[in-house]
Amino acid sequence: MSLLLDTHAVIWVLSDAKSLSARLRRLLERRRKPVFVSAVSLYEIEQKRRRGKLPRAIRQGFETALSTAGYNFLSVSPADAIAAAALPELHRDPWDRILIAQALERGFEIATVDEEFAPYGVKVVW
Repeated sequence: MSLLLDTHAVIWVLSDAKSLSARLRRLLERRRKPVFVSAVSLYEIEQKRRRGKLPRAIRQGFETALSTAGYNFLSVSPADAIAAAALPELHRDPWDRILIAQALERGFEIATVDEEFAPYGVKVVW
């Protein structure tokens, strides 16, 4: 099963933060399953970077670092957008709702500390 990283997980990967769980760190190091980063997360990270709200370790061109590290990029499809809009209003963050829809539509696990993901039936890894 493939793994989709929530935006905070991507930020912590890029900044080598100690906030990543030991389990997730092992999964990422072993590379036994494909790891995906959504275009939604790239958007969120770039917005935070431009506003100066990210660790200094994350610079422009972070998508190249992710690609070089072997992560796959996931575009947002029309089906993802429709599925996200159709989700119950358990979680109000529109970007997280798209990530949840992407994971559900593809049968991916999602790496997140956000407890509001699990009620949607997506398998959470942390």
